[in-house]
Amino acid sequence: MGGKHKLLQDFLTNLLFIMILFGSITSISEERSIVEPKHIIEEQMDFSTGMKQNKADSLGDQNDFWVNDPDTGDYEQVTAKLLSIGQHCYIYVDLTTITSLGETEATERSDMYSNEFDSIMYPTNLELVGHPDGNIGDVDGDPKITVLITPESYGGAYFFKDDDPTHPYSNNREMFYIHPDIGEKRILSNMIHELNHLIWFNHEQDEAIIVLEGTAEYSRYKAGYLNNESFISAGVAADYNLTIETNYFMSNPEGSLLYWDYSITALNIASYGRSYMFILYLSERFGEEFITDLVTIEEDGPAGIEKALQNKGLDLSFNDIFLDWITACTIDLEEFADDRYGYQTADFKISSVNPIFQLPYTSAEIKYNLYGFRVSKLYSPPNEFTVKLTNPEPYILGISVIINDNNGWSITQIISNNINDDESYFYFSGDEINDAYIITSIIDTNTPSAPNYNNPGVTAPIKYLTLTILDGHISPTNTENANLKLIYIGFCIALPVISIRQLRRKKRD
Repeated sequence: MGGKHKLLQDFLTNLLFIMILFGSITSISEERSIVEPKHIIEEQMDFSTGMKQNKADSLGDQNDFWVNDPDTGDYEQVTAKLLSIGQHCYIYVDLTTITSLGETEATERSDMYSNEFDSIMYPTNLELVGHPDGNIGDVDGDPKITVLITPESYGGAYFFKDDDPTHPYSNNREMFYIHPDIGEKRILSNMIHELNHLIWFNHEQDEAIIVLEGTAEYSRYKAGYLNNESFISAGVAADYNLTIETNYFMSNPEGSLLYWDYSITALNIASYGRSYMFILYLSERFGEEFITDLVTIEEDGPAGIEKALQNKGLDLSFNDIFLDWITACTIDLEEFADDRYGYQTADFKISSVNPIFQLPYTSAEIKYNLYGFRVSKLYSPPNEFTVKLTNPEPYILGISVIINDNNGWSITQIISNNINDDESYFYFSGDEINDAYIITSIIDTNTPSAPNYNNPGVTAPIKYLTLTILDGHISPTNTENANLKLIYIGFCIALPVISIRQLRRKKRD
């Protein structure tokens, strides 16, 4: 257990540093601000002796709680009153908020929050990610989870593992914190998101950020909040199981799936949308139990996803799934290839598409993030064309080309291991091509790793590549053996072409 405690100590200390460095994560005009768990610890944790056994709280109790000042990173105490008790929760409200709202209004809101917690949030997350006690156990001996409504919260909502009992500013209970001034629907949406974090972190602390955030966002979907007119009207959901954050991903597909982008607000928001759409895709394709399995699988991130695939008897790599997913995000086709290239419960297509009207075409050097992707569309495409790309050594190319012609839709996916030459050439053809999409990305040669909250500020590796598209079948020149660059000769792994003559596009049944 000592090794795990040391890992957790390092995890919490590093995350505090990163969160102070980056500050709160502010999201868009409706003032959503989610700050991910900020963890610090000053000594090794011994839960066998550190648990505090709290007696059950009573309605009307007033307690002092430590909260974290988002501007200074310091801790301060606030006094809050217990205004509502649910079957699974306590709703405490900061006295300053009670004064502002009036106790009657504050109590009515608290009762609504506790009812929603018991009827929707708790059972949703219990089924999705398990019991709140997890592997750590019940911190305070009270099965209820505390929700503190306070304007002193770090941004719009947060969950702190600082509430582990050995931390000097621990509140010695399972709890999370919500800002009162972000709107009723946003409060509910943030509550279920933070509850998901609380439960997962009580099971393990080293899961990849994309899985943690994607699943926390997915809990909003599972609860029905993303397909609810009142949540859509409040600007919490976008439309039909999409989030506001997915709109940012829609226009920023080049960001990395695996590396969270803290550089500017829009890309930070897009990271939430990207991770949610990936988890939604996994759930639709492999079943929701696939997501639940990730909580208990020892491996994390892409390795955990591959392990979950193995557990289902599927011989698929993370790179295979990634190429399928970026294809689904581009064309969203249903009733085609077992629905692997579309979403069943959402209408989603990448909007940031590079239009190409004339060949030959050569781009300037384009920035590629590892496991981001870029989409180009050929207008009035020829029936034969060649794609040429710079090789991204030490990484490899992941390409998906989508053609719609007289034979219907066909998709060719390529994982190119041609790292011996400066460029790779790929040849495609069709019968009276109507549409042609070219999706390009850089990926790892093996199962990639992904940052967790031990090192959340790690940035994605990047490469600058040049994309050229030529009319006809063009082979490379000035090499001793040009054919080595063609996709049909062993340096590239081409997945089978899948075609269908007729498609029916029908959603929302």
